[in-house]
Amino acid sequence: TLMLTATVDSVTQTGPMGPPPGIDKLVGVKAGAKLSPTGILYSTWTKDSSITGATALAEAAGRFLPRIRGRMEKGATWVDTSSGKVRQTGIEVDRKTVSKFTVAGDTTVAGEPSWKLTRDDSTTMSGAGMAQGQALTMEGTSTGKGTLIVSQKGVFFGGEGSEQANIKLLLSANGLEINIAQNANTKIV
Repeated sequence: TLMLTATVDSVTQTGPMGPPPGIDKLVGVKAGAKLSPTGILYSTWTKDSSITGATALAEAAGRFLPRIRGRMEKGATWVDTSSGKVRQTGIEVDRKTVSKFTVAGDTTVAGEPSWKLTRDDSTTMSGAGMAQGQALTMEGTSTGKGTLIVSQKGVFFGGEGSEQANIKLLLSANGLEINIAQNANTKIV
């Protein structure tokens, strides 16, 4: 079993009204995950779950590493599907992600022969719950792209990716619909 721990060293977020309040509290947050040797996610954790966004960071850290399938050679591809429930601002969300990995080629990092993998994600999500005392439903989709570097001995050297999400919230009491567009960039070194 692999124990993965990540610490946030910097975070920025912008929106129509500037950065959200409290975003600076994510700096220093530690998130962890427990994975099988082939990359199956067993669990995620953070001791900072009271900080908005910390639980989502733990989930993202646990899903960042690829599940290696088949032979690692240039042009090799495989598809991985993950699904499960996550909690976001009081809402239990069903989330399903289909990831396509491709071995783009080989490279060398710190003298180690390594593989460069590309990743294309497609995610759907939906859920319902209470947030700030109001019943609401949520549905959305996101797409993502990324690059990961893994040594030929299996050491993860880092990666980066981007994700664009479109989410629709519907407040049940008055039928108000809120559309949210999010863009996220992640870099792990």
